Amino acid sequence: MGSIGFSHLDFVVKRYGHAAAVDIDERTLHRIQEKYGNTVACFSSVSDFLGQANHSFQDFTAVVSNLGPDHAATVKQLLQNGITKIYLEKPISVSIASCNELKTLQVSHRARIVGGFQRRTSGIVEAVRETAEAECGGPPSTIVVHGGALDMSTNGIHWLDFATALFGALPTSVIGIGSKDPINPRRSDLFFWDGVLTWEFPGHRRLSITFDNSSSLSPSISVYSRNGLISIEDDGISVRTRDPASVKSFPAVYKYGPAKRRTRLSATQLGLVDGRKELFDLLEGTSDIDELFSESSDVTAGMLAGLWSLENRKHVELPVDADHPSYKLEWNAS
Repeated sequence: MGSIGFSHLDFVVKRYGHAAAVDIDERTLHRIQEKYGNTVACFSSVSDFLGQANHSFQDFTAVVSNLGPDHAATVKQLLQNGITKIYLEKPISVSIASCNELKTLQVSHRARIVGGFQRRTSGIVEAVRETAEAECGGPPSTIVVHGGALDMSTNGIHWLDFATALFGALPTSVIGIGSKDPINPRRSDLFFWDGVLTWEFPGHRRLSITFDNSSSLSPSISVYSRNGLISIEDDGISVRTRDPASVKSFPAVYKYGPAKRRTRLSATQLGLVDGRKELFDLLEGTSDIDELFSESSDVTAGMLAGLWSLENRKHVELPVDADHPSYKLEWNAS
């Protein structure tokens, strides 16, 4: 269990007052027992948990936060044992075929599954959209994300989901160029992909991500609109816009000019929250969330198609057909 897993465990214990944790590493289980005591029951495998827990699993809410290559098998095991409320970390799975299979299983088991894409439920999507309309002359049109060794799958996938939510549509194609390195701290056989990937969305909108495995810099996120630029920061957003008088005197879009006027809005001002609360509320509610999981699966498939495009330097139309060479490939991604 890594840092994300411990963060989820903290959240679950605070929400429910108790939990069960599964990890194959005895040292990790010892750390959990030292921190939580009897509040958290510890097991060395999912099978061990399912075999020893004297419960009906109908009311259980599960968090799947193991490594990406293990996600699909874990979800299938939980569904087969009657656990149908599942918070599933990204990537949903590590093959496009498996992503589509999980969508089918969700429906057949009448399961409630949400992907761990917290940005879309934290309030940042609405904040950026509303700020762009109010201050930047129109809706967002292009998103640019750039930084160091952040990995297209580990971190880039969150921005692909953000773009999907912000634009209100799934991407229609992806093209890229780049490489991979075995520097993933989670396991020696997992990779970090860097380079450039660009997804196109309906209406000529785009998301472009550039990551550099030779750099340790945090990401910078820029959202372009007609007359302004929104920068997403750790604790809020900052806005730079062109002078309204200059825009009014020559409104043609090709009459470009510098963005000088500055506004900064903090997380408190924007009302940003931990997106997990709303996702868990959805899990335990009664509203139809099938489309939410379907979209999370399609976002993951769009990222995996991007990895194929990056390695093969070819354009890929989305969604990927079953006869495409990327469809059944399994990626060593986290």
